[in-house]
Amino acid sequence: MESANEAIEFARRVFELIDRTRTVSTYKLALLLALIDCCQEGFDERGAAPGMVTTRQVARRVLELYWHQARIYDEQQCVLLQNNGSQAEVLTRIGRFRREHANVTSSYVAERREPMAFARLLNHVEWKLIEMPIPRLHTMGTVSGEPLIYDIHWSKGIRKRASGISAYQQAYLEAVSEYGHADLLDLLDGGDFDNRIRLGDGVGDYLVWLAPLLRPIIQREWTRLVAHFNDVKTHRIEEFLFGPERSDLSGLREPLRELQEGRCFYCDAAIRGSAEVDHFIAWARCPNDDLHNLVLAHGTCNLGKSDHLAGVNHLQRWIKRFEPGSALNDGIRSVADDIQWPASESRSLNIARAIYLPVPPDTPLWARGKQIFEPAKPSEIRDVLASVA
Repeated sequence: MESANEAIEFARRVFELIDRTRTVSTYKLALLLALIDCCQEGFDERGAAPGMVTTRQVARRVLELYWHQARIYDEQQCVLLQNNGSQAEVLTRIGRFRREHANVTSSYVAERREPMAFARLLNHVEWKLIEMPIPRLHTMGTVSGEPLIYDIHWSKGIRKRASGISAYQQAYLEAVSEYGHADLLDLLDGGDFDNRIRLGDGVGDYLVWLAPLLRPIIQREWTRLVAHFNDVKTHRIEEFLFGPERSDLSGLREPLRELQEGRCFYCDAAIRGSAEVDHFIAWARCPNDDLHNLVLAHGTCNLGKSDHLAGVNHLQRWIKRFEPGSALNDGIRSVADDIQWPASESRSLNIARAIYLPVPPDTPLWARGKQIFEPAKPSEIRDVLASVA
């Protein structure tokens, strides 16, 4: 009960903090969402969130958030402003990168086809976060001097060269030049610059537990700000800002059909005709386009599941995708390599743990049809997820 009360108090203070971010930019909201993403992706098999993330890990998540938003918004025929009166510098840089490298379809592809250019873009995003929202959000809402969410070793007014950031980022470029793209480089030691964002006691767990509540609130506040900056209707742009670029998934139908031997992932009946690509862990719960998280389903099954959590039988079938050396696991890796699509087993598994393990007993989980649910049994969920630990 004590931990529940602490989580509720944490949520209350975060809501106050979100309310105070109604200023001139969406940067702080992007930072909050990125921290939630990092905690979900780092949720381990023991059911614990990370106690620390790096500025580069956060920068990667922020870049992915803004990557989708650097597209032309059809109704305005321009990229939507994310600053009051001018464009956010991060969005400008991402938009320029996308125009200069028009052959790339996602940040994942961009990093593999243009590793050095992408590394320079990531460096820029990281520096902007270090310079602006990270030290500002760090001190917002504090009275006793104790930060609400995390602790860092630098403060507002930091200088790039004097702080060692220039040398740290140059080392990253040299590592990318030598090894190519590699997510593990996000954990590269900062050298003279301490790039760690140390989360407060229990904060990582709170962010994971509260993600279903915090994520939509942050996204709606972000949408409200962008609508205000651009003088457009709020309801018309939320899907544009935060929905997946679903048209990009259409090319996965045939590879997934082959991987699933022509059967619907959910009902196991033969697929005759068209089918839909679905995020097993719904995009609304955590944006994850990893191939392990994508399944092919009948339209009716996809509609019935919607954004619900799937039941244990579905989870059990999904977990088979991660069995080392299995034909399905090898097939997913092969397809991902062929079409340059992300396929990180650890990321998808950690996100599944972060979403499923905190589920309270008897929570309705989708079983089949339009409204047929089953009560969650945490012990069964733990056993299924532990089978691939």
